[in-house]
Amino acid sequence: MHATSGRGAYRAGHPIGEAEGAAAQQAEPLGAPGKPLDRRSPFFTGMLAAAGVVVTVAVVEVVLAASDALLLIGVAFFLAVGLEPVTARLARRMPRALATAVVVVTGVAVLGGAL
Repeated sequence: MHATSGRGAYRAGHPIGEAEGAAAQQAEPLGAPGKPLDRRSPFFTGMLAAAGVVVTVAVVEVVLAASDALLLIGVAFFLAVGLEPVTARLARRMPRALATAVVVVTGVAVLGGAL
């Protein structure tokens, strides 16, 4: 039987059962800790540099894949910031939702008239 199946542990004569029993009695079940890794070693420096390159390439790929969406978000942000003063001024005289609708309809009309 498998130890994690919930139906019981390995039998006492089973090699895995004996290994689990021996590991449970050890003070360090995973073995004695080794010496600390030297952070100035060429191997560590090379691995860190390679990981940095991989992360940089991944970030660039994600930005390139999402560039269309990021462009739309940027345009929407600048339109919202640019039209906020007009909407705020109209919101003093009417409900904000109506002021927003007036600004959007006027903007679409101006854009349609220019084309």
